[in-house]
Amino acid sequence: MLPLFNACFFIDRKSENLKSFLKVKSDFDEVVFVKIGLGISTKLIFMVTLIIVGSIGVVVYNASVLFRDDSLTRVQEMNKDIAESLADQVHNILKDSIDKMTLMAETVAQAGGQPLSPEAQVLVQNVLRSNDELISLTVYRPESNGGFTEIYFATKDEALAEFELKREDLKDRPASTVFANIAKHNYAVTVINTAPILKKSILTLAFLTKESVNQKQRWLVRTEIRQEPLLKLFMKKSFVTAYLVDPDGNLLVHSNPKFTLQNYNVSGYPIVQKMREGKVNTLQMPFEDEEGVAYIGAFKTIGVGDTGVVVQVETEMALAALTRVQYRAFLITAIVVGIAFIFNFLFSESMISPLGSLYRATEKIAQGQFDVKLQPKSNDEIGALTVAFKKMTVGLQERDKLKTTFNKFHSKEVAKKLMSGEIKLGGERKMATVFFSDIRGFTSMAESMGPDEVLGMLNEYMTAMVQIVDDYKGVVDKYVGDAIMALWGVPNSGTNDALNAVNACLDMRKTLKKLNEKRRGRGQPEIKIGMGLHSGEVVAGNMGSDQRLEYTVIGDTVNRASRIESATKEFHTDFLMSDTTYAIVKDHGIIVGPPHSIKVKGKALKIVVHQVIGKKNSSGFLETELSESEQRAILNGPPTEQKNDENSSERPPFAHTPSYVPGAGLRPQI
Repeated sequence: MLPLFNACFFIDRKSENLKSFLKVKSDFDEVVFVKIGLGISTKLIFMVTLIIVGSIGVVVYNASVLFRDDSLTRVQEMNKDIAESLADQVHNILKDSIDKMTLMAETVAQAGGQPLSPEAQVLVQNVLRSNDELISLTVYRPESNGGFTEIYFATKDEALAEFELKREDLKDRPASTVFANIAKHNYAVTVINTAPILKKSILTLAFLTKESVNQKQRWLVRTEIRQEPLLKLFMKKSFVTAYLVDPDGNLLVHSNPKFTLQNYNVSGYPIVQKMREGKVNTLQMPFEDEEGVAYIGAFKTIGVGDTGVVVQVETEMALAALTRVQYRAFLITAIVVGIAFIFNFLFSESMISPLGSLYRATEKIAQGQFDVKLQPKSNDEIGALTVAFKKMTVGLQERDKLKTTFNKFHSKEVAKKLMSGEIKLGGERKMATVFFSDIRGFTSMAESMGPDEVLGMLNEYMTAMVQIVDDYKGVVDKYVGDAIMALWGVPNSGTNDALNAVNACLDMRKTLKKLNEKRRGRGQPEIKIGMGLHSGEVVAGNMGSDQRLEYTVIGDTVNRASRIESATKEFHTDFLMSDTTYAIVKDHGIIVGPPHSIKVKGKALKIVVHQVIGKKNSSGFLETELSESEQRAILNGPPTEQKNDENSSERPPFAHTPSYVPGAGLRPQI
């Protein structure tokens, strides 16, 4: 099948017409579909590919399911082991601290709320110093009103210095949280993450002593311990995340230390909710966090303060190996299918040898020889392709004729109307507005610049100006060196042709100002132009010879427009319009200077022209690119009447002059 597609691709690339080997489209938008049956080669390749992909797919699917289940089981067992190990270690650390707290509390309780003796104080300090984790000890007496009265407070001075804390920080700031938690959890042991309060890695332990410590009084004992030993236990390893939570879901310790230092709550996690229910002390389960990330988790309660350890692994990370296996299986499948495709192609080669004839016919068409004679010899894909190829050849012959006709025109609007039959060969009289523009001092500029610079300047300038003509529904008739001739009202007539022409000129003035700013920034000379407009009757039609036709306009209106543009030099202005054009647009807010007359070579009557200042916007304000001094010069300083100079440069008729095409220099326009 590959030669079949290669041949069709070659036809498409060379002719730029065949959209597919089943579809032929000419420039007349005539589409022909060729119906064919499913070929042997296609069936063979399809069936073999389907069997291979199906077989490998079933194997990979079953293997993936088994591998996935095994991976999840392994991760769950690993989470359970880690959770149990961490729970035992945390329990030992907290239990040891509670034992030390109990010993110190008994010493304080023996004083019955009175100041401790020197021996008792030494005992308490020795216990504090002998345990690296302990930082402080506070003992409270519960009151009948539910409050607590502090009766003893001791700190480890070296720990305060290490954490840069004051005694008052430990004495007062965690107290309210401790009292609230003791009351909320019915005087059970409570563990509080004091790090968000003190901004230090510190935990607080608190519990109410039993009456056996003192038969007449129970005491609330509170101590601050270092968080560092627990942080080391929970330090993140590989892709496993572990954390310690209190009964309310508040984080006490986390694998990521930044969460430990924040007041972070995970009570919304399903696994934490299960742990808070208290029905089991250990459990393994999959769950999703509040952001929808899937995890495989396990928890184990510690037995101290209703706290518990949660261990979790992202499901995506746990199944990363499975993803790699599936990718490799897909790659192997693609390789096997590719090999099978090659063998099938070699087998089908003998069935599609007639494609050589189609290839040679394609070469002839690429050389412009359309007298190709082909006859279908089979009723399969090749026969259908031969039929489509013959119809395509007919379409290409028609396209070649159309292309020859199109090359005689330079305006796509004119070409479209010619194709639709709206424009007949010959001439017709039409009312139009003719535009001429010229670059001032172009000859001297060109002499001081290299050819590439001149071409670049013209391309940049004309690209901007021609776009404006198109935007305002005008048609560029031709380029003459640095000059542009454009038309409004030909070939398409409208009610606002003259106004569109004036607006286009004003836009050109504005655009040229911006273009000159760029050129100044690049250290290039400014471009100054003259623009002339005149409205009147023209003869529009096809002029030339049998080998080269051009749709253009001729008549006195064209010559007058050219002369008006030339007069901008004597008026030292960039935009002149005839009184005829002004009479059409004056009710549309166009602001001009006083009328002046110029004499045209070969004409007895003078032409009345106006210098154009700008246009009033919808708010009644004048929009113009001219400075106030330039406006005053137009309104108050009329120039001397232009004299008719028999030797002055006057542009010849434009019907057969060479045209400038950006990027191509001076040549006849196609």
